[in-house]
Amino acid sequence: MSPDFTPITPPIPPTPTPPDDDPVSTLIARVAPEDVRARDYVIGLYEIEQYVLRDCEDLVSGRPRLFVVCARTIATYQSIGRVRRIALPFLVVECPEGLRLIDTRLIELGLVPAPVGAFVLRDLDRARRKAARLRAKRRARRATTSAPHGHDPREGAD
Repeated sequence: MSPDFTPITPPIPPTPTPPDDDPVSTLIARVAPEDVRARDYVIGLYEIEQYVLRDCEDLVSGRPRLFVVCARTIATYQSIGRVRRIALPFLVVECPEGLRLIDTRLIELGLVPAPVGAFVLRDLDRARRKAARLRAKRRARRATTSAPHGHDPREGAD
């Protein structure tokens, strides 16, 4: 190649940035446990695991040394959940699989945009509303069958 040759490369288009008012396209942001509120949607990003290691060479001298090694790993259980109760350092989170107790000292949380969390938990919310309707129907049916024709069973019981 000659020194005056310059390769022609197409310009790289800028990465489109979502508008600030579009919460669906917002990235999941890491959140401190004290900033989590009830009804927020969260997901575990990283787990903090601690391992206790012993220095084997010091066993000969009779004085073993212990080391605590902290490892930050990708969360093994990644499921979006809705925060139900907060008692720091613990959170009670409602997931599609049920309720979970999360220790915030051992997991780093990410705050999920509300539309994304609502989308993930929509089937759970539908099932809960359906169960509430069925319970209300059963209660209403029991109330009408336990007292026939307006008769109160407590009256006249001497």
